[in-house]
Amino acid sequence: TTICHPQPQTSTSSSSFIHLCNSSRQQARSKQPNTSTMFGSIFGKKKTESTVSKSSTVRAPATSPQATIVELNKSVETQEKREKLLEKKMKDCVETARQKKAKGDKTGAVFALKLKKTYEEEVKKIQNVKMTLMTQVINLEGAAQNADTYKALQQGSNTMKQIRTEVGIDKVDDVMDDIKEE
Repeated sequence: TTICHPQPQTSTSSSSFIHLCNSSRQQARSKQPNTSTMFGSIFGKKKTESTVSKSSTVRAPATSPQATIVELNKSVETQEKREKLLEKKMKDCVETARQKKAKGDKTGAVFALKLKKTYEEEVKKIQNVKMTLMTQVINLEGAAQNADTYKALQQGSNTMKQIRTEVGIDKVDDVMDDIKEE
């Protein structure tokens, strides 16, 4: 940046000094990099309509709630298998740490315990994923039940409308008149 120091006042006075400072500022601004192109090259440019892939706008076909629930349950089972494997590895790490400590290899024992800690963190992540999947299953089951209930209520409403049109007030009056005449 350019710093303007006041000059001793001469016959040109302060107007030329102000003009000098303003021109220095404009030169400094013009030397600044264009931040939009700088960030664009670092983070990527904005996607235009032509660069957006068509697959992002096309939706996948809807699947039935039951099929989705089956897939989610398979995912839960996979996560449980992974969790059991990691728990076995944690037990192995503890055993390895005990053996190394008995041999006097303190560094090896600490390494085995650190590895066990890493496995424990992974197990926590897996448990969170399982919880999310199970919550999704419960939500889907509830939504499917609500949809079935809505369909049943709608069908009942349609049946009631049909009955009302088939057996109107006029028909009931006619039947009552017939009964009175007999």
